[in-house]
Amino acid sequence: MRRDSSYRSRIKNYLISEAAKIYNTLPYLRGDKFTIAKNKLRVLKHLAMKTGVRLPKKYKRVICKKCGELLIPGRTARVRVKSKRQKHIVQTCLKCGYMRRFIIKGEKN
Repeated sequence: MRRDSSYRSRIKNYLISEAAKIYNTLPYLRGDKFTIAKNKLRVLKHLAMKTGVRLPKKYKRVICKKCGELLIPGRTARVRVKSKRQKHIVQTCLKCGYMRRFIIKGEKN
């Protein structure tokens, strides 16, 4: 059964709006609300994979690829700026130690 494009766009809009709500409240989460947000974001990521909808990078970068932990700088993640070969950001999960590197692109004049 083939689904129409309006179905995909509704799913995409829902996923992005829910991810945005969680993303905007991350700095204020404590205790049980943090766990609820983590589980909800995992479900959203799973739904996005099942439906073939891509979440924007800023929402995907909040979840550790190895353990699924929410990455909040200073609480569950360490963020460093390095400039050996190319200037890049290193994000390290404090739970499992998984490191991700994001290249910082220079400004165009």
